[in-house]
Amino acid sequence: MSEANLTLKLADKRNLGYSRFGDSSGRPVLYFHGGISSRLDIAFAADYCNKNGICIIAPDRPGTGLSDRKSGRSVLDFVDDIRELMDALNIERCPVFGWSLAGPYVLACAAKEPQRFSALATVGGVSPLDSKAAVQALGLQADRLLFTCPRSWKWLLAAVLNGSSRIPPGILKYYMEKEVGSAPDRAIVSKLDANDVAGFVLESLRQGGYGVLDDYQAVAEDWGFNLADVKLPAQIFHGQEDAVCSMSHAERMKNEIKGAVLHLVPGEGHFLLHNHLEAVLATIL
Repeated sequence: MSEANLTLKLADKRNLGYSRFGDSSGRPVLYFHGGISSRLDIAFAADYCNKNGICIIAPDRPGTGLSDRKSGRSVLDFVDDIRELMDALNIERCPVFGWSLAGPYVLACAAKEPQRFSALATVGGVSPLDSKAAVQALGLQADRLLFTCPRSWKWLLAAVLNGSSRIPPGILKYYMEKEVGSAPDRAIVSKLDANDVAGFVLESLRQGGYGVLDDYQAVAEDWGFNLADVKLPAQIFHGQEDAVCSMSHAERMKNEIKGAVLHLVPGEGHFLLHNHLEAVLATIL
């Protein structure tokens, strides 16, 4: 049975929010959510996982959803939260995968504590944004703005994000469908329930916009490790028609992570996980 609103008190007294989707006694798999999103963006996987004896554990990153903010955090810092979560749930070792902006956080797990993870996968994942070209290879104007904005703008962008939390679900879905940029993604988003779309997006803004800005800032800055430091062979899934995150990001990960395998999915875009969840899980399980 799925449980969407769980929290864990961490050693530093922050709350870490997380959900369990699927079979609560099944094989555990960690999942990290996308940008301007939350633990709820993988809720669609619940039925499949329940039928196949899989339990997806999906935490919110600090400052989003139910997780308390940790100002100034790095990508690598999140691994400490995950270690505490795994310890609390008595998980010695399990696979981990993540979508879009979660790619760096998945790779951080295999760079900092590879012994705790049996396999990893990124889906439409972002590679280091250490050049202007890497940022320009991202298709969403909002992403490019959030990755490059000066820190002095943070209060203004937080206010804009706060205002976005009051957008009606139907309008939010319309905007997402318009912006994703590829026919396969528009087809997937058009089938999603507007309240589900609003649910995972607006949940990321539950505490205001600063948590989202922290998330983008951490990925835009030095991750605290290089791709060559990733100590597990990454499974890199990327839609050939992804207009949100260019193929160049996937190719860089393939070239710089030892043993990485690039799975190019024809006819799919950034939301390929909705059609290929089974293949991704089969690969890491």
